[in-house]
Amino acid sequence: MTKEKSEKLREIYDTLLELGVTFYYGSESIAIGEVTDIIFNEDDTVDIELDESENFTVEVKDFINNHSKEGMNYHCFETVRKFDKLLN
Repeated sequence: MTKEKSEKLREIYDTLLELGVTFYYGSESIAIGEVTDIIFNEDDTVDIELDESENFTVEVKDFINNHSKEGMNYHCFETVRKFDKLLN
């Protein structure tokens, strides 16, 4: 992932938070929690902070498969689509 793409993902993530979208992450090895901070790295990993207390580094493909979003509405639908498209 390029630095530009990482920065754009973070920008869109911040916009979605401002629009009221909440991100969650959980997998077989990580209990589900609210994503309270996120960094998209150039080595195709994602550093996530869950519930303002636990930090994890996961592969982008794992983030794609194991994250969810809550609080989406009509007004942020296009922004969510941009975020998801950029992740892939």
